[in-house]
Amino acid sequence: RSFGNLHHEASHVLGVYFHQCAIAMSCRELAQAGLFLANGGINPLTGHRVVSPDRARRINALMLMCGHYDGSGDFAYKVGLPGKSGVGGGILAIAPGKASIAVWSPGLNTVGNSLLGTIALEMLAKRTSWSIFDLSIHQPLSAAIIRQRTFLMNMHPTDDFPADTFHPMFRDAPKGVEFNKLRKR
Repeated sequence: RSFGNLHHEASHVLGVYFHQCAIAMSCRELAQAGLFLANGGINPLTGHRVVSPDRARRINALMLMCGHYDGSGDFAYKVGLPGKSGVGGGILAIAPGKASIAVWSPGLNTVGNSLLGTIALEMLAKRTSWSIFDLSIHQPLSAAIIRQRTFLMNMHPTDDFPADTFHPMFRDAPKGVEFNKLRKR
């Protein structure tokens, strides 16, 4: 309450939270519930739009950054997929454009996430190259690509950031292009 985040009685807010934490689902049901996050906001089984593509992207980003509480960074590093853990041992992981995965194993690690579930998802991400950090699925960066991307990001010297503060590779990037005038590719 002292931060102004609760707009209702604390007992009511906690009741709603605990109710949501107590939803009983099988792994299949949990995986199906997350399909819309893997499919740009549309449930592929029904064709129903659950959320906008932007909202699905935001949810996935939140799951990647904080879906495993204090273990979120480690989960992102090891698994590389947006995921949400539950204290009952379940984990929902999303491979955008590919799959919604649910695992369950009740033994928790030191930060309260499923130990075996995390290991299983790490193995799956490695075998499928689904991690968003897996370099084997991305085009290697060349100096020409870096210059092009640097140009598209509008990183050219200004009064606040003179050319001598840039790495030599970036100093000859095209000048004078305004970012908001570039077309989406």
